[in-house]
This record gives sequence, structure tokens and C-alpha cells, in this order.
Amino acid sequence: MLSTYLSYNLIDRDMSRSIGRVADDAVVAREAQYYRETIGKISTVEEFLDDYRVYSYAMKAYGLEEMTYARAFMRQVLESDLSDSDSFANKLEDERYRNFAKAFSFAGNAEAQVKPDIQSDRQTEDLIGLYDVSVQNAGRAYAAEFENYKARIGQITNVDEFLADRRLVEVALKANVIDTRYYSADFLREILTSDLSDPTSFANRPENRNYLSLAQQFNFQADGSLASGVPAQTAEQVRKTTEDYLFDVPDRIVPLAADLMTSYFNEKIGTITNVDDLLADPKLVNYLWTAYDQPASLTRRADIRAALTSDLSDPTSFARTTPNSALREMARLFNFGTDGEAIGPAQTTEQRTTLNRAFMSNYDNAGERRDATRESVFRSAMATVNSVDALMRDAALYNYVMQAYGLDPLTETKDAVKRALTSDLNDPNSFANQPRNARFRGLAEAFNFGADGLATTARRAQSEAQVNAFTADYLERAELLGLTEDQAETEVRYYREQIAKVSSIDQLLADRRVVAVLLQSQGYDPEVIDTRTLRDVLTSDVDDPDSFVNTQSDRSLRLLAASFNFNTDGTIDREVTGKVQSEADIIQTEEFYLRQTLEEEAGLENEGVRLALYFKRMAGEIKSPFDILADPALQQVVRVALGLPQEIAQSDIDAQARMIEDRLDLSSFSDPRELDKFLVQFAALFDMENNNFQDPALALFSSNAGAALGADMLSSLAQINRRGF
Repeated sequence: MLSTYLSYNLIDRDMSRSIGRVADDAVVAREAQYYRETIGKISTVEEFLDDYRVYSYAMKAYGLEEMTYARAFMRQVLESDLSDSDSFANKLEDERYRNFAKAFSFAGNAEAQVKPDIQSDRQTEDLIGLYDVSVQNAGRAYAAEFENYKARIGQITNVDEFLADRRLVEVALKANVIDTRYYSADFLREILTSDLSDPTSFANRPENRNYLSLAQQFNFQADGSLASGVPAQTAEQVRKTTEDYLFDVPDRIVPLAADLMTSYFNEKIGTITNVDDLLADPKLVNYLWTAYDQPASLTRRADIRAALTSDLSDPTSFARTTPNSALREMARLFNFGTDGEAIGPAQTTEQRTTLNRAFMSNYDNAGERRDATRESVFRSAMATVNSVDALMRDAALYNYVMQAYGLDPLTETKDAVKRALTSDLNDPNSFANQPRNARFRGLAEAFNFGADGLATTARRAQSEAQVNAFTADYLERAELLGLTEDQAETEVRYYREQIAKVSSIDQLLADRRVVAVLLQSQGYDPEVIDTRTLRDVLTSDVDDPDSFVNTQSDRSLRLLAASFNFNTDGTIDREVTGKVQSEADIIQTEEFYLRQTLEEEAGLENEGVRLALYFKRMAGEIKSPFDILADPALQQVVRVALGLPQEIAQSDIDAQARMIEDRLDLSSFSDPRELDKFLVQFAALFDMENNNFQDPALALFSSNAGAALGADMLSSLAQINRRGF
């Protein structure tokens, strides 16, 4: 009979091969096939418990075979709300029950359940973020059109040149509140070449009154030409057109407009000699109200006058007694006497600088409040939307979404938008994937509508349950990876943020930080598994026996592949609904079953081998002496390895825990080399205790014995034997 360690080592040194041998057994393979074929048809706990072959297979896989009879007990476990710390499964000290419940997506395990979702949380946050970006982009776009108009209009020599430049025309139309969707060049030519002094001219006709202001801002003659030395627009006409465009078309004060308003204020304030001159200029008054985030109102100019003419040394003055702190602050920034006349300059340089800073800080507050309201409306509305038609019927919701993706709801047809939203993005021939429709791609990615316009599941590179599992594994390995808790938490946050944004295998592989967490969380070295190999793994079809992962010696690669949702072409598939187990959990259950079977078979030959295999499998779960004492198998391994008598089990539990702490460094089990040393010690002492130790000299004649154990180890074991341990 081989020694315990030799037998253990023969199995453990190539665990994938050992597991594969068990998997090839006809009976084991038949049970695995039945489980895989049947679990996909089960939808309730009752159906699961009623199918004894499926139920018992899973129970054995999770080390709960001895509890298979307790169906009522296990029903409570499977129906437990795992998010509730007081639920049945969570209150059980044995973690195996919680792990068992987590492997299935019954009602209690909300994390693992996959449901149709028109927008995932990440998609919602991304859309809102894009809306905020679109606001900034719109500000830059208005500024670009403003500058282009000023630079280009001076080069226009006739009406046809003007009408041929769509950018110029649209600025002029928008500045005059004219819809840019419905106009013709011929019609505008008639307007712009009208004789405005003739009451019967085209522009003066009653039906064309809306275009009269447009005609008044240009100087084209009846034939469309310009008189000698006369520009298409004078400097004043250019100023009016561009400022009307910049100040009136956007629904907020854009940055360039804020700069122009500040320049105007600073230029004009130097000419103000009394408070009434200031109040007579609406632009100056608006600047004040905006600087202090006050609602503009002509009826409140009296309040401004009272504040600016207050004697600040008089505690009974208006500025000192008004509850409006903005008015008190304004009073400090001007130098008007109680008679309204300026005492010296109306503002000093320091006062003007303070006011300018207040304005630049607050000029967009009203716009930001509107955006916050729109965001709130969007979030609330999305909670009730159940179809693409419902989304498109809600004008506020629809406009918000369209703006986020830079699409004009007035020019894009709803038919095109609907076709984009219901496109299958994995189909290269779908509407949103056509080059001419590229502008719709981002919009289509933001929602999860099926071809029927109803909600379907999201496309996620990795499910929420798998993300949680991977990040938890990474945090557990932090110390072994040489990371502090804060460093590990930082990497986990980064992984969570970025994996939710991954839209293809290429995007994932390009982010080395994500790849590092992905691999290290599962015990792989990022320096060993190269990009090509990882691509082959993650794009493998785990159900295809000829796929990459199914032809590798490392069986764990199959589980890694199943933990992600990549298609073989690197695109991301939608999550599948209606399954009580994900593909990854099915594979995990299969692997657990095979490992349990392997250990059982090993135990038939040598119980010490089974104990050693079990201990190595569970070592990562040992956090305290009580984890050992709660598990009879772990307790036996530790007792034997430490040379403790069997009677020690009868002593006080706390005393046993202290004894283990004094003699054993539990953290060393995270180091594979230290764990192997411990198991060598256990195996040697187990053989001595059970009188089944083989002379190492005989082991030399066993196949591969030297390779398995090594000369130094054989020598050490021989010395142990001679010492009488």
C-alpha cells in the first residue's frame, strides 16, 4: 500500500487529469448529463426537490449529501432571502447552506435572477452622463456657429451666396425664431430681396409678417445683389443677429454668452453715474440677478434701487433689514449715495471683480436646476416604461433621450428611432448597424428592447452575481497578492466600474487592470496567461466539445469562460431569463460533484488521502480556529498534523481554539508551499497513527514515485519512521 502522501500527491499533482478520469466514468457521466439536461427545465423549488436525481446530485456537489433526506429543511434554505441577514440560510452557521442557495436563482436569491430590464442601472447612469456631456457640447456648438457667422457673413456678396450657406441661414432663422425645418431658398430669396419701404412688397404681406424682422437685418437689393460698398449686414446687424442667436436660442446661458455678458457689464458700468442709469439697462439688471441666482423680475427693480442706495452704516436701512441676503451683498458692491448718485466710480475694480466671480459661478444655476428636474423626470418615467412605444409617447422622456445622444427629435423620424431601438446589435445587417445609421448605434446600446419593442435582458460582459463573486475572491486573495486592503478595494471598484462598460472582448482585453483582477481573482497569473489565450478562453463555446476550453488540460478554464457572456465572435450576448442556474453555476456544480466523487473514491483506498484532499480544497475558507472545530474532517486533519490525542475533542471549545492558534498559523494556508508542508506532516503522522506507512525504499520502485515526492522528502519521511513517530 502506498503511503498517504504518495497517494495524495499522485492525485493532487495533476488535479485536472484526476477529475477528468472521474468524469469519464460511465455512471458519473450519465448523472452529469441528466443534471445538465434537466436543471434547465426546472423553474421552482418544488420541481427541484421533486426530482431526486437532480436534487441529490446538487446536494452531493455542495457537500450536503447527508442532508438529502431533509427536504423541508432544504426548502427553507433555497427560499431564504440571501440579502436579509436574518433569513434562514444566513442564520445557519454552516456556510455550505448559504453557498448552496447562492448556486440557484430561486426567489430568495435576487442577485442571481435575470429579468427583462429596459435599462440597467449602468445604462441609465451612462445616458444621464451623456446628457450632461451633450449640454456642454451644445454650448461649444453654439459658440462655433456664432464665430463662424461673424467670420463668414462679411464675405457674402449676394443673396444666393447667403442662401447656399446652410449654416449662415440657420443661424439667421433661429435668431429670428423661425423654424429651420420648413423653408425654401426661393421663399427666403423673396423675403430678403423685398423693398421694405413698399407696404405691398412680399415681406410686408400679412402672411409673411414673421419674416419681416429677418428681412430688416439684411441689405440685399431687389435683384439679390449688394449696393457698392454696402455689406450683407452692417456691424450692428451682425451683432444683433449673433447675439439674438446666442442669447435666445439656447435654453440656458452658454459659456460664450456668459463671457459676452461680463464684457458688456464691465464696459458699461464705467459709464454709469447714478443708480437709475443702471436700472434702465435690462442687460445690467439681468447680470445682477444672475450673479446672485435671483429670479429676474422687472417689478423688483425697486428692491435693487432701495438696496443700492442704502446707507450701510444705518442698521435700519433697507439693505441691513431685508431678509434677502443677495440684495445686501449687491449693496456692498456699488458706491451709490442715498440720493442715487455715484460717489466716485459706481464700482471699484475690486467690487467689479467680486461681482464677476459671483456671476461666473452662478450663471448656469437655472440651467442646472432644469437639468436636475429633467433627470428626475427621466428616472421616474423609466420606472414605468414597458415598451419602445411608451418611451416614444412621452415627449419629455423622448426629448431627454434624444438630446443625450445628440439627435434632434424634430428632424429624426420616429420610425427610424424605433427601428434603431429594436435592432439586434449582434446582427451586422440590423438597422442600427448600417453605416448610414451609425448615429443611432449609441442610442440602441442604451436600451434593451427586443424586436417586438418589449423589454428584454441587458447585454453584460459579466452578470452581477459573477461580478460579486470575482471581486469577493479578489479581496480574499489581497494579502497573497501583496496588496493592502485599500489597494484591493481600489482595484475592485475599478473592475466593477469598467466591466459594466465592456461591450466587446477587445475592449476587455485592452484594459490590463481589469484583466489583472479577472485572472488574479481566480488564481491565475496575468504574466502566464497571455492575451491570445485569454481571448480563446472567453470566446469559447463551453457546450462545444471541440472548443478551446474543452480541449485544455486545465478544467478550470471552462468555468472561467462560462463566467462571462461573450459570443464566439467577441460580441456580448444578452443574459438568459428563466433559468434557475446560470451556465457558470451548472459547471461549478458539475466540478464540485466530480471533486466530491474523487475524494470519496480516494477514501475507499485510504481515508487519509480523502482528508488531505478535502483539507486542501477547504483551506481557503479557514479564517479562524472555530472554522476548523466546526468541521469534523478539518478537525481530524489538524489534530493528527499537530500530534494531538483524540481525547482533546472532549475539552472546552475555547481551550481547543487557543491551542490551535498557539500551534498553527492559519494565514500560512494561503501560501501553497506552506499548505503542502502542513499536509506532508499530516500524511506522515496519519500513516503512523494508522500503521499503514510504507518504507520509502519500496516507494522508489513505484511508478513516478521519485518525481512525485523527491529524494529530500523521502529521506525526511524515512527519518520520521526511524524516530518512532
